Amino acid sequence: NTSLPAVEIIASAEHFHDLVSHETSPNLWRSIDGAVQKLEQQLRKHKEKVRDHKNVETVRRS
Repeated sequence: NTSLPAVEIIASAEHFHDLVSHETSPNLWRSIDGAVQKLEQQLRKHKEKVRDHKNVETVRRS
C-alpha cells in the first residue's frame, strides 16, 4: 500500500477562525501548490467579506 504525499496548511487570522487547507496528490510539490492555492482562495473570500461588511456599515451611517 503506497501512500500519497499529503499537505495540510493551517493559518491563523486575527479576529477570525483558523484557515485550513488540505491537498493530496502523487507529487509532493503539486500537493504543496494545491494547498497554497486553496488557502489563498479562502483568504480572498474572507477579505471580500470583511471589505463588503465595512461598506455596508458606511452606507448605513450615511
